[in-house]
Amino acid sequence: MEERFDEAIDLYYRTLTDQELTLGPDHPDVLSTRYDLARAFLLVERFTEAIALYHHVLSVKEGILGPDHPDLLFIRHILAGAYQAAGRLYEATALYRQLLTVQKRILGPRHPYTRATQRTLNALKKATTRPLKWRWFGLRDAPRTVVSCTPNHDTATKASSSGSSGQS
Repeated sequence: MEERFDEAIDLYYRTLTDQELTLGPDHPDVLSTRYDLARAFLLVERFTEAIALYHHVLSVKEGILGPDHPDLLFIRHILAGAYQAAGRLYEATALYRQLLTVQKRILGPRHPYTRATQRTLNALKKATTRPLKWRWFGLRDAPRTVVSCTPNHDTATKASSSGSSGQS
């Protein structure tokens, strides 16, 4: 199956190169292909490449449409999700917060998308402040670990290593 993804990514690259030469780098079709390539990278867990492409699409579209255009909300949501999938929870949280602020202003606080972003932020906060249950991962004697959302600790850090079995 992974071989098919590699093939698809190669085809996206070739298409993107041809489109850029023919249409120019900021053409909507080029941006769409770039977005699709980012999605393919995300599916094969090539997060760095996916995030870079999503950033590019977002910045070009912001330049064309303006920073508060409603069409940008979805891209911002996908970009935050890519950071979350990559385990870069500090950046994901910051992007979801920015998105929520814009959604409240543009869509209103009761809009389903605004509420969904708020739920995602709440879940992220909950997930990043409670100890992981290591037995879920088949690790019985691992130390308790807490994932932090501070700028200097966006990866898992030990909460305690003094005889904690991780079984709760």
